[in-house]
Amino acid sequence: MAYFFKKIKNLRAQVAVIKIFGEISETNPVIEHAFYTLNTLYENPPNELILYISGTGGAISVAQEMTMEVLKFSKKTSCRVSVYIGESAFSASLYLALVANQIYCQPGAMLGSVGAIIKHKSFEGLYSKLGIVQEVITSALQKDLLSNSRSISSAENESLKCAVDNVHEQFIEWIEHRRNIDMHLNSEYFDGRIFTGKIAKAIGLVDHFGTISDIVNNLQISCNFNEAPEIIFYEPKNITTSPLSSMLSGLSLSSLKSI
Repeated sequence: MAYFFKKIKNLRAQVAVIKIFGEISETNPVIEHAFYTLNTLYENPPNELILYISGTGGAISVAQEMTMEVLKFSKKTSCRVSVYIGESAFSASLYLALVANQIYCQPGAMLGSVGAIIKHKSFEGLYSKLGIVQEVITSALQKDLLSNSRSISSAENESLKCAVDNVHEQFIEWIEHRRNIDMHLNSEYFDGRIFTGKIAKAIGLVDHFGTISDIVNNLQISCNFNEAPEIIFYEPKNITTSPLSSMLSGLSLSSLKSI
């Protein structure tokens, strides 16, 4: 894809940095803000869009939706997209990071956790001790799937396993589509494990070690701008979400996640 950068006299080049941290979820205000910011940038597109990602897992569907929006924005505005991975990019955050033309991180950044998970809490034993009986009438055999009043049956377990395996396959297909990686040679890294930025670069999941400043400097050099581009940060105010705390809270949810 060709990128056509601003060459108007006296117009300083711009780089937009959208910060995305925490869980990739519709309930995370950071994600809502990222969608909103992306839409407002159509009015005055930057020369380069940087997604500053430091996050845990989350909903694969939300990561896919944001990925589609970023790709659409890049195509319509001829804006190059880069990603800087901060502290971590696990699962859904990593899925989103793969949208970039170039991915930067530090050697000690933590990445990976490629896969999907469904967690279920059953209070069947507690209900039995308390004498609580829950009557359920359904129109279909698995309509009350993941009910916390009972354990999961073998048929339900097979159904859920099929769902998480399908999400994992989608993730692998996305990696193959976006990165030049020999999946057969490096398949061990995509079994849910976590690895460092150094390993990620070695297998081709990351392009460069560096910072946001390095991304901006490379833009200035490659486009022969006379002065350094203006960097504009977009992030929601008064929100403090620790990626690790989000990960711990997110792991307790009984829903399909890419974690």
